[in-house]
Amino acid sequence: KRFFAASTWEFNSLSEAACIPRTYSYAWHRLRAARNNPARVSSFTALALAPGALKTGTPRPLILMFPLLGNSTFLMCDFATAFVRQGFNAAIVMRKDLEFDPDRSLELAEEELRIVVMRGKQALDWLVTQPDVDTSRMGMFGMSAGGMLGIDMLAAEPRLGPGVFIWAGGPMADVIVETVEDPMAENMADLITNHGWTRDGVREHLRAKIRTDPIVLAPLVDRDNILLFTASDDDSVPTRLQEGLWEALGQPERHELMGGHYTAFGAFCPFIIVKTKQFFRSRLKCAAPPASRTPAVRQPPVEQPTSSGQPATLTGCARGSG
Repeated sequence: KRFFAASTWEFNSLSEAACIPRTYSYAWHRLRAARNNPARVSSFTALALAPGALKTGTPRPLILMFPLLGNSTFLMCDFATAFVRQGFNAAIVMRKDLEFDPDRSLELAEEELRIVVMRGKQALDWLVTQPDVDTSRMGMFGMSAGGMLGIDMLAAEPRLGPGVFIWAGGPMADVIVETVEDPMAENMADLITNHGWTRDGVREHLRAKIRTDPIVLAPLVDRDNILLFTASDDDSVPTRLQEGLWEALGQPERHELMGGHYTAFGAFCPFIIVKTKQFFRSRLKCAAPPASRTPAVRQPPVEQPTSSGQPATLTGCARGSG
């Protein structure tokens, strides 16, 4: 925890909380914190608040959310809307977009991962100042890359309690090397083809560098406050790495689902959402709200490649099978 509280950011001196224009019904906020080192990356953290969040006038629990690889909000909006309907506040912390540099990216991997967690802490610092947030009841949610980084965040942030993580695995170095997801897979191919690296060489180099890793930080997380979902045939976050993280966390509660990274979610989406809401309600001691007929706020369409190479537009859980 002291590692993430280092002097890179001064979290107690938020100097701006400027609202970014609304997009797809979500209120976007840009937070700026003072920095000790002006040569470092931009100090802005973008925060997306789900419709209805921070608007009741009474304190409610908060679910802090980390998006998928590539800063994608695919499916995150469905979860955020579901959380708000359960009486929670929901906020998605956006990550800095990264440019791959074969000469520097491996050396900067740990720094970039650490900054993600510190941006999450920055967002939380602002959120706890809002009168609508019950600071005694706050949890963490993440999917895929957001799940791995969410576990790092949970380990580094004592203000957060329960966490739900979907398709999270570790060590981080192994996920980076073995994933079939672009742009990671493309970057790995470039390193091997054009820059003289081997797959095992990259793995060992990253293992030596990365400390912001869910496997490394697992002992700092309370296993009784964790719920995991794992996929039986995943090659985006390989299943054996999901199993390894479950073991490192002390074998917390989990649901093992049949399918791959996208197909398992497509098949079990309603089950995952229900179990996630139930877990947060039980750990944050919230009663289930009355049924509502309010239509869901849909997320922006996301283009995914099909087997023919042509993009297919996906939106919401019903088409989230990949």
